[in-house]
Amino acid sequence: MPAQLPFDTACLLAEAQGDLALLLDHQGLILDFSPSFLKATGFQPVALKGQLLHHIHLPNHAAPLLRFIQQSRPGQNEQFVYPLLQSDKKLLPVRASLTRQETNCIIIYRDLSDYHRLQVENSLLSHALRGSTECISVLDPSGVILFVNDMFLSVYQLDRSRSQGIHFSELFPEGFNPELLQKISPAGIEELWRGEVMQKKLSGQLFSALLTLNPIKDQDGRPVVIIAVAIDISERKQLEDQLRQSQKMEAIGQLAGGIAHDFNNLLTVIDGYTELILNNKKLTGSQRNYVGQIKNASERAGAMTKQLLAFGRRQLLQPRVLKMNRLVTDISKMLQRLLGEKIELSLRLKAKSSTIKADLSQIEQVIMNLCINARDAMPDGGKLVIETDRVHIDDDYVWRHEGSRLGDFVVLKISDTGIGIPKNIQERIFEPFFTTKGKNKGTGLGLATVYGIIKQSGGNIWVYSEPGRGTSFKIYLPVFSVKAEPKPELKHKVELRPERFKILVVEDEMMVRELVVESLENFGYIVLSAANGEEAIRLYKNHKDEIELILTDVVMPGLSGKQLIEAISKISEDFRVLYMSGYTDDIIGSQGELSPDAPFIEKPFSPTQLIEKIQSLMKSDTIAVI
Repeated sequence: MPAQLPFDTACLLAEAQGDLALLLDHQGLILDFSPSFLKATGFQPVALKGQLLHHIHLPNHAAPLLRFIQQSRPGQNEQFVYPLLQSDKKLLPVRASLTRQETNCIIIYRDLSDYHRLQVENSLLSHALRGSTECISVLDPSGVILFVNDMFLSVYQLDRSRSQGIHFSELFPEGFNPELLQKISPAGIEELWRGEVMQKKLSGQLFSALLTLNPIKDQDGRPVVIIAVAIDISERKQLEDQLRQSQKMEAIGQLAGGIAHDFNNLLTVIDGYTELILNNKKLTGSQRNYVGQIKNASERAGAMTKQLLAFGRRQLLQPRVLKMNRLVTDISKMLQRLLGEKIELSLRLKAKSSTIKADLSQIEQVIMNLCINARDAMPDGGKLVIETDRVHIDDDYVWRHEGSRLGDFVVLKISDTGIGIPKNIQERIFEPFFTTKGKNKGTGLGLATVYGIIKQSGGNIWVYSEPGRGTSFKIYLPVFSVKAEPKPELKHKVELRPERFKILVVEDEMMVRELVVESLENFGYIVLSAANGEEAIRLYKNHKDEIELILTDVVMPGLSGKQLIEAISKISEDFRVLYMSGYTDDIIGSQGELSPDAPFIEKPFSPTQLIEKIQSLMKSDTIAVI
């Protein structure tokens, strides 16, 4: 700027460049200003002329400006970045360029608002990129990575220096679909692309990612850079797989339980009539043998339906308070004989408080089944470790493991050094009748039974396995904070003696009803029978002073067994009740259908078992428990 530039000329130059101009004397008094200055600051002319710089600058900023004006020589220039104080006391960010002239001083202010805004936006954008939970990278048109954020470095296991110069294709595993890779390569991509792909970390570990590629183009439509955003969805896919598996197992469980229920009705008839035939003293030896074979087959079928009911969580449990460490210790001696000499068994019982509430025989069956499977997985010998521990399951664990619940749990872990289970098989090992053993070497119900028992006991079971590196089953059962109960005493067998009183039998399945009626009549009871609840109520009203026991199915069309007894109790309470069903725990206790103390006999049962149950009940003090 010339040594003595007319202020009018300075104003014109400032206006042309979008700047603000101010004229001051050597004492720092405001003499004149450009129209743009008034517009930017909001001052009226009368409010500015004759004012010191303190009127438009903060005191600590005005002082160095005045010092320059008063002490500098003509022609000397200086720049300061001090905000202007507007008429409404707001600050306007500017850069002040001062030029000392012979008789005055001209200040040209450049508005830095847009610059500051861009700085703030860039800072916010930088923080957003670096702090994003998504893996963000910027690629040049050839596919070379120019920039990555912190999450990218964390997920792909790279440091910032290593990430520079990596080509886009290095993020994909070897053998990745070449056609797809070609389609989404930076050289070939023309529009936004989104899809699920496999990605590779520096360690070589693969993970599933949701990848978005967005080409940023110039005015001629050519890609300048490609913004790549990857989201690690491995955990989400794992949760989805868990949910699908849980839903599948639930559906299979309902099917298995329903089938077992229907089979139990049929087996009750088969088993009952074969026993009645065997009681016939006129049978020849060969006939007795034939019928005995039928009964044996029926009992084996009954055992299988019990396993199906266990898987479907519809078996009858008798839970009691147990100490897991003591249970494992007690069963370990038998396990060692079962495993043989080639397998080393060791116990690591860490849980100081390992109290649970479960059915003793069922938990023993779980341990036995898992140990037998471990033995079969180690034909040449190996190690089997049974561990216990106590853990607290928190929100994070629940979120990552479908079906888990918050709280304190006893963990039972059974690990072997066997052949392991391939990944594609692990999803099916708990399904009924699924087995990898050879023909006639297993029914495929062992692990299905384990799964059902654990689920019905309020717990969870997880499997961890790799081929050639062994298998671990981890079982979580809720901690029960009560002293362990003593083992129940064995009940003496009821001596069957002929009795004669009236029983009302309510059963919708005709074959089962006829069998029960005949069995009871053969033993001397007087029997009335009904096919449904409504018919039973009518019979009871006519014989209420004579009926001492009501034997009723639980699940029936119309009135259920519970609803029937509730209705009859309004007529009279002077009777005993015995419930029967192929469904068990799903109806008793867990669903609130019956009280856990309700007298109950599980199908299939034989005539002898039914008579024993009735005589034991009639000797007790239990009346109508609903």
